[in-house]
Amino acid sequence: MIQLRHRATGRYLTVLPDIAGITDLVDNRVVTTENSDLNSCLQITISDPSRKFQKVETFQADLVLLSLNNKCALKMGEKQLPEYGAKQIEVTCTRRHVRNPNSVQFTLEHNISPHEPENTQSIQPSGFLQKLSEMQVKMLVTNNALLPSEEERSSRPWMWPLDWEGLWFALSHKHGGVYFLGNPVIFWTNLLMIFVLLFINVRQAYAKLRAQEILYEEKELYQTNWYLFGYLLHYIPFFLMGRVLYFHHFYSAFIFNCMLTGGVVELLLARCSTRSATRLRCALLLGILASFVAFAPLAYGIPVDEDHKTYGYVTWFRWLETWSF
Repeated sequence: MIQLRHRATGRYLTVLPDIAGITDLVDNRVVTTENSDLNSCLQITISDPSRKFQKVETFQADLVLLSLNNKCALKMGEKQLPEYGAKQIEVTCTRRHVRNPNSVQFTLEHNISPHEPENTQSIQPSGFLQKLSEMQVKMLVTNNALLPSEEERSSRPWMWPLDWEGLWFALSHKHGGVYFLGNPVIFWTNLLMIFVLLFINVRQAYAKLRAQEILYEEKELYQTNWYLFGYLLHYIPFFLMGRVLYFHHFYSAFIFNCMLTGGVVELLLARCSTRSATRLRCALLLGILASFVAFAPLAYGIPVDEDHKTYGYVTWFRWLETWSF
């Protein structure tokens, strides 16, 4: 049994048995009190039964803090407290921990004990792989705790390849702002080329299966498939994250997507004559350049007047209703 006491103020972490939480009306509220009682007593248990009699290690063991007097377990909430709570995540005490054990698990990051000798031989420096594993767990836990505030605008991963919406930076009523929007010509071409690459792979596999003529260079196709693998490796994990996400998180995957587009274009142009391939490359580059000129005032914060005399033409390129410029 333990009691958690705040070192700076001397107040005890206490579970209020008959008062609901602020962001969760089902679970009990957890506060700090000047005096301790039975509601301040917590029992530490290890959630994994197989580790019950093993040594507790930092970042490895999942601990559960039980309030035996209230028959509940401390839980991190999913919503932020209001302004007076410094927008922190509320801690409550839930009786539903049996149905959802993951919500009440805590990890031990560091331990300092006066009973442990300073130069004890039982404490060994962590190896590289152990440190790497611990930091990955720490980053995962920390990232999932980053939740958007009520007035904050975030986005979801499915929006990014579609260039679904942008994001305002340094916005002011007097001077306007910078609108962070992907180049739609590049974004939508990249998205199209992913499906083209999948079709090429299916067509190539079918040709091999039927012992037909191979239409595309094997080495070039192999390299382009690696670009697809890199794209998925940097994009798919965002669907598994519970943290707040923004448009710029897509740009690591976007680099691979651009390389994929270049690979697919070269695979397709390899079947054209030299003159036709050159013309198509020039047309693609001109389209990219034209789209850059069209959307540059937004990205670089160039003043746009209301009578469309100075870069006012950007309002003509508001192709999607979700673009808020």
